[in-house]
Amino acid sequence: MDKSLLTIAGLDPSGGAGLLADVKTFHQFGMNGFGVCTAITYQNESECLGLQWMSLGNILDQLRPLSNYQVEAVKIGLVENLEVLQKLLAFVKSKFPTAQVVWDPVIKASAGYTFHDAWSRPLLVEVMAMVDVITPNQEEAEFLSKMLNVKSLERLDADVAVILKGGHADGILSEDVLLRKDNAPFYLQSERLAGKSIHGSGCVFSSALAAGLAKDQTLEGAFRQAKLYVFELLKQSNTALGQHHLL
Repeated sequence: MDKSLLTIAGLDPSGGAGLLADVKTFHQFGMNGFGVCTAITYQNESECLGLQWMSLGNILDQLRPLSNYQVEAVKIGLVENLEVLQKLLAFVKSKFPTAQVVWDPVIKASAGYTFHDAWSRPLLVEVMAMVDVITPNQEEAEFLSKMLNVKSLERLDADVAVILKGGHADGILSEDVLLRKDNAPFYLQSERLAGKSIHGSGCVFSSALAAGLAKDQTLEGAFRQAKLYVFELLKQSNTALGQHHLL
């Protein structure tokens, strides 16, 4: 494992989502994984009973000892608010200036718990300018569009890349799309596996994407890799807790 990745995310005791799932995914791609906890959640694959947020100071204390390492990419998941995220991003940019940043804007747990109801538009715009890729699912994309006062993220005029995940939509195929300013949309499709659902699939997707970027893949290549990894995870798992597979 000659390259390192960092996840800044919540702790899910079941390991299906959050930083434990992220580090599992990093290791599947032969990458060393560091994990910094933003919240302790009380959940498993079927229910979320609540959480305890880590203070900004506590999170930064976790990050400081890791600043001696070469980190190729950073995945950010659950955070308490945009103010905390902004400060975390400033730290990441100062300590890991070459690392690509993937933000999975977790709004609601797949087990049903809502983490955020509203965000400040000016601060959201500022945060988005500090990350390289955002990976919202359908519900998260609608939330971001509302907060940004745009009809959809397809109308977003920003330099950040957005991958809209179609796993929660309907249809025979699951279609995801990569959107970048001044570029044509890049679509990927896969078979929709009837009756298959994995707790934390969004966390796994963004982590697999970060692993691809850390290996110097193009964004399209990392996108393809992440989608295939989640598809195989769904295919091979018999429960809502994903059974990670060796590549």
